[in-house]
Amino acid sequence: MKHFSWICLLLLLMTGCGGSYGKIVKQADDIHKTSIDTLIKNREEYHVYSGTRDGPSATALMFDPKENSTRLTGKTWQKIESRDVLLKALDQINTLYPQAEVASILGSDRTLFGYLYYPLHLYIPVKQIDENTLYMMGFPTPISTP
Repeated sequence: MKHFSWICLLLLLMTGCGGSYGKIVKQADDIHKTSIDTLIKNREEYHVYSGTRDGPSATALMFDPKENSTRLTGKTWQKIESRDVLLKALDQINTLYPQAEVASILGSDRTLFGYLYYPLHLYIPVKQIDENTLYMMGFPTPISTP
């Protein structure tokens, strides 16, 4: 009976608790890789948002394609309306995080929802609300030492 309980617990953990999650994945190094320059150039094709980790400087740019049935949302993400604000946010990210890269935002079924330009070492949980909506949670706050 004890083994049965452990097997049930293991199966529960493997199937996941509390719903589906999307993921942010590094793009493969091939000819189909989307660059930040391409995203900026084609910014009119996207809803663009900035996210901050702590303070006023941007930590990430999120690109949600306008011409598809999917949607990216999140309470801590601010919509960018102008080219100047976008370029300022890009400059902040490049200054603070020179290793920032474009990653793909995927749903639980690996559907492409959009792109994220950010430092890949930061973890951002992505919750799938429904088949067409991903909720992008906020960045972890930096840990300070006493």
